Amino acid sequence: MKRILVGLVGCCLVAGILNAQPPDTLWTYTYASSITDEAYAIAPTSDGGFVVGGMGRAPDSTNGALLIRLDNDGHELWVRRFPQFSYEIRSVITMEDGGFAMTGECPMFDISVVRTDSAGVVQWSRCIPTSLYGAQGWSIAKTADGGVAVLGVHSVVAYPTIFLVRLAANGDSLWTQTFASPASYKEGAVLTTSDGGFLVGTSFFEQANVIKTDSAGTVQWTTTFGLSTLEESIKGIDVAINGDYLVAGTQLRPQGWFTYNPYAARLTPSGDTLWTRVYPDLGPAWFYSVHELPNGNILFGGSVGSSFLLVECDPDGNIVWTALYGTPQIEHGYAMCLVADDGVAMAGYRRTIASNSEDIWVVRAGPVLEASENPLVPPLGFQLLSNYPNPFNGSTFISFLIDRPGLVNLSIYNINGRLVDQIHQTAQSIGYHQVTLNNTYLPSGCYFYTVQHSDRTLTGKMILLK
Repeated sequence: MKRILVGLVGCCLVAGILNAQPPDTLWTYTYASSITDEAYAIAPTSDGGFVVGGMGRAPDSTNGALLIRLDNDGHELWVRRFPQFSYEIRSVITMEDGGFAMTGECPMFDISVVRTDSAGVVQWSRCIPTSLYGAQGWSIAKTADGGVAVLGVHSVVAYPTIFLVRLAANGDSLWTQTFASPASYKEGAVLTTSDGGFLVGTSFFEQANVIKTDSAGTVQWTTTFGLSTLEESIKGIDVAINGDYLVAGTQLRPQGWFTYNPYAARLTPSGDTLWTRVYPDLGPAWFYSVHELPNGNILFGGSVGSSFLLVECDPDGNIVWTALYGTPQIEHGYAMCLVADDGVAMAGYRRTIASNSEDIWVVRAGPVLEASENPLVPPLGFQLLSNYPNPFNGSTFISFLIDRPGLVNLSIYNINGRLVDQIHQTAQSIGYHQVTLNNTYLPSGCYFYTVQHSDRTLTGKMILLK
């Protein structure tokens, strides 16, 4: 409802390297419609704006999922409520058609999944029963066929279980895998990997735990790390340009509850732990999001003293700078995402003491990278990766790496060499990129796709089977 333009930088906690400074706050947005409005998720949209997911509690104490659409300047475009489908939204993503998919908790305390169009109109919803009271959807990721993978967690001590649920584009259930997880944390993250499998981050025996599965949810490897004398949990996962996995979460201090330190780790593609880091000087605090920056550094989003927290680290996890956004004991951060200009958007809520209420609060910060910083040049240079799946029926992912920014053209040719479509023509930044090709307009057959960048062209082959 309210958008405030500001020009102040977040409070810098740690001096960083020259020309690497915290980004300025561009604007903030506040939504207050009831006694309690809280945001737990944020994602960039295809047109440069944002979608914010959370929960709204009305004066009669009824709760319902809340979805808010903002443009890039923080103007509110629309607000949607789904109390009949979901108690709250814990994770939201933008789909290839511009619509949204989200997960949270059903009114009957099971895993909820809701799919909407770009205007927030519900296309389908699912309440996934688990036979365990109190299960909840915690993270959602899109798949190559237009469907989603959902991480559900049940954290009651007697029956701790992780659910990995795979849904088709129309919401039909394809499969559900369960993993025993003796832990008490109801949180985690799921990521779709380049081979069509999934990466799940959570906790196991109260230690940080990462599970890698194939496309059917079958475990390929699992890694548990952290200190057995303390307690760690994972809240965010990202994949680096070189294929490493970046992990963000928390570690419980020896003093006990409510004394958390931010916790981070880096794993190889095969699950070996390269390093783990704990940041006690920032605590009590926690990390909930992680993203690799174009220069190879790592950006963590978190919360400290009930303020929004950003931390940039080098590739080895050493702090470059940290910054707070908001007023201590007033704002509480839950989610962070990167946007096209390497800027940052954060979502959570702020407390209004006078009215004893909580309001959704969104912060838009400027670019993280300074112009004088040297971007990371991927060691693999300009490379076209194999599309997945191949052969394919519904959709396929076409992935590529570029080693310098510039215009990228992606074209599709039939077996006779005739151009049948040019599906991607835009300026791209350095790093890994992925484009989804849908088959609705092409007949079965063999096709070639080319990625042209500067004066270089690479070609791949794919087979469409309908």
